[in-house]
Amino acid sequence: MKNIEIKYFLSSPRSIKLKLKEHPEISFQHQAYQKDVYFRIPDYRLKIRIEENQQPHIIKYLRPDKDEPRISDYQIVKIDNLSKTLREFQQKFGILGQVEKWRELYIFRNVRIHLDNVTQLGWFLEFESVIIGQYDETAAQKNLQMMIDYFAPFVNGTCAKSYIDLILESNKY
Repeated sequence: MKNIEIKYFLSSPRSIKLKLKEHPEISFQHQAYQKDVYFRIPDYRLKIRIEENQQPHIIKYLRPDKDEPRISDYQIVKIDNLSKTLREFQQKFGILGQVEKWRELYIFRNVRIHLDNVTQLGWFLEFESVIIGQYDETAAQKNLQMMIDYFAPFVNGTCAKSYIDLILESNKY
């Protein structure tokens, strides 16, 4: 699967939450605590996501670290036995680190909107415009750009790195 994504730093979620409520085509889906366990893989990112009230799953993805909308290739596989899979992955790859966050998920057409409060890092706004069905790459880019333009006055700049990379960097100092 593919999506086009971009992430922004936020100083406060207050104005973003108001804009989310004001837009007639944006719908709130749910809020949940998520824990992502990342593994040491050199060529791509591999994590296990543990989310309350959801079946855990493996997410494998490859995407460039750029300060602009970028294509992400990803695969998601549900896990039946979390403890066994964690143990096997830890033995095979080693654990790189963990990311814990509270995520509010909203939807605009094919765009997933994440309002994330990440432990150790703070607030972020992320858009993932899924390329699927009637939403080819051109339509996905158009919908993403609509969200970028709509929220532009309320964000503090783009974030090219993944949460795990930001956490690992902050732990160096």
